[in-house]
Amino acid sequence: MPEKKKKIIIGASIAIIVLLLVILIVIISNNNKNKTAENTEILENADLSQLIDGDNIETISYETEKTEEEISTKYITGRNTYEVKANVQAGETEGKMIYVRGAQNLNIYKVEYTLNKYKDTTTQVQNIMQEFETLCQGYMGITDEEYTETEQLYGESTEIFERPVEESIYYEERLYSKTYKSEENTYDINFYRKDNQIICEFVKIL
Repeated sequence: MPEKKKKIIIGASIAIIVLLLVILIVIISNNNKNKTAENTEILENADLSQLIDGDNIETISYETEKTEEEISTKYITGRNTYEVKANVQAGETEGKMIYVRGAQNLNIYKVEYTLNKYKDTTTQVQNIMQEFETLCQGYMGITDEEYTETEQLYGESTEIFERPVEESIYYEERLYSKTYKSEENTYDINFYRKDNQIICEFVKIL
């Protein structure tokens, strides 16, 4: 076979292979987009008031799935931990609803706040804590029911002097928890750090 003809055949073969690869990439990309769209469609919006007080997760109006979602270390979780497959709203705040069943029965609303590295860290943490606690108190009916409050900062300080709570949470990565108790209900409000985020939890203890 003449050399010129060989080059033409090789060139044509390469062009066909490239074309097939491009087509394959386009197909895979479209499939991934479709899967993402399907997953997005699954997530409904739910209001926290529909979920925070439920004692039987089988009767709630939203699908749940087993999860290994991290929660406060003060709790015993085991394997019976479930997450609601919905975007759970508390006003304008969006978070996750987690149910723990077993040694402890907990309904946990978890919200993650990412800090702005260009703003004062302590002030940001302080504002997050105040806003989240006010939000939770609205769902607790704090104005209608008598609660006793206790607080605890878990873990050991790395300093010889006492830090403000906000600094202990961020710089020492300690867990800060407030417990509200009435004759009928018990709630925890927890704050801790994970990476550059402040994790807030509103917990109904059943």
